Amino acid sequence: MQAAGVLVDTGVKDMRNEVNALAWAAQVEVMRRVASRTEQLMRDTHAAQVKALQTSAKEILHRELSMAMQRVIQERCRALHLNLLRSWQLAVVAFSVGGTAGLAGGWWLFTFS
Repeated sequence: MQAAGVLVDTGVKDMRNEVNALAWAAQVEVMRRVASRTEQLMRDTHAAQVKALQTSAKEILHRELSMAMQRVIQERCRALHLNLLRSWQLAVVAFSVGGTAGLAGGWWLFTFS
């Protein structure tokens, strides 16, 4: 009986050691999988954030450039209109001066003849 008891005790110890080893191996495997999934989740989250930031940056850049281009176009149109107005003003002044000089010269020629 005593020998059988020692044998059972030894078997229980061995079994306990094997169960502990299996439990430890299971914990290690679970932690490895959790770490792997966490790393993948972090990579996916990072990629999604980078993509969202790039999209936002492109939209902001496009909007700002569009607004800046609109301002430049408006300024160029104003400048063009002013240049055209000045050209017409110069033409009117030149025509007026030329006409006045022509009339004055013609009057002068006819008064002394």
